[in-house]
Amino acid sequence: MAAPLSDEELQYVQSLFDHAREGRTSDLTAALDAGVPVNLTNSAGDTLLILAAYHVHPETVGALLSRGADTSRVNDMGQTALGADCVGGSGVPSVRRHRDGAARRRS
Repeated sequence: MAAPLSDEELQYVQSLFDHAREGRTSDLTAALDAGVPVNLTNSAGDTLLILAAYHVHPETVGALLSRGADTSRVNDMGQTALGADCVGGSGVPSVRRHRDGAARRRS
């Protein structure tokens, strides 16, 4: 069993969710590129992708998707990143746009 996180470690993890929520893409990608799991979830089951999508940060969404973020993860309220993107009110969901663009590039 892993040891509990220190207050400093918990604060750092919380900052990652703040980066996703506030669209601080470069700060978030630096952490991901250093080894933070791209599908990290908070106590409500929100992934970094769900938070970035809900708060309408297409650049952050793209960065997370390009690093393998799972679009089908479901939070504790039954929401996925695509659903959160639609609720966030961006008009054209950035998760769908990035996902569809990646599919076109593969074909």
